[in-house]
Amino acid sequence: MLFVVGADDAVGTQQRLSVVAAQPDHREVEAFEHQGRITTLLETGRLQSDLSLPPLNPKDDRVMICGSPGLLKDLKHILDGRGFKEGSTTAPGDFVIERAFVEQ
Repeated sequence: MLFVVGADDAVGTQQRLSVVAAQPDHREVEAFEHQGRITTLLETGRLQSDLSLPPLNPKDDRVMICGSPGLLKDLKHILDGRGFKEGSTTAPGDFVIERAFVEQ
C-alpha cells in the first residue's frame, strides 16, 4: 500500500512524501526511502520531520483520513490523543474520517 501525504508549509508550498507500507523483502519497496506504517511515522515524529514541519496540532492543522477500519481506528486514537476533535457533516472539527470501506 502506498500513502502519499501532502502538506502545506507556512509559506503555502505544497510538499509530498510517499510512504510504502509493505514488507521490506518486496523488490519494488527497496526504491522508497520511507517505509512502514503511517501511524508509526506520525507517532515517532518522522513524518513531520521529513517534511520539515512542526508536530501536528489542532490549533494549526486539519486532517482528513481514509483507509481500512483498523487504520482509521489507529489514526483516530493518535489524533484524539493530541487534542483533535472529530468533525461531522453537522459540526466542524479538526479532523474528518472518510469511511469508504465496507465494515463487516
